[in-house]
Amino acid sequence: MERWNGYQSAHKFWESRYFPDRDVISDFKRMLEEVEEAKQEASFFDGSPESRQALGEEMADIIISSLGVITQLGLDVEGLLEKKLTKTYTKYPVEQ
Repeated sequence: MERWNGYQSAHKFWESRYFPDRDVISDFKRMLEEVEEAKQEASFFDGSPESRQALGEEMADIIISSLGVITQLGLDVEGLLEKKLTKTYTKYPVEQ
């Protein structure tokens, strides 16, 4: 998650410079737009390298916009992921 710290700093700078009036609601809207774009890309997915690349880029956009919301809310992404994964693995244990 060391990269996350660097990303978070860069994202805050980028947001303040290019989108000074951006708020959490607009970031949620942007995230939903990215989900729609990924759904559209997924509808054309054929397993080819080009298709994988295009869908991967849309998935990355979803992650980036999610991190933007997390940054705006001042949340701890590592802590959120750790708690959620622990909760999920407890609820749905992997049978061995």
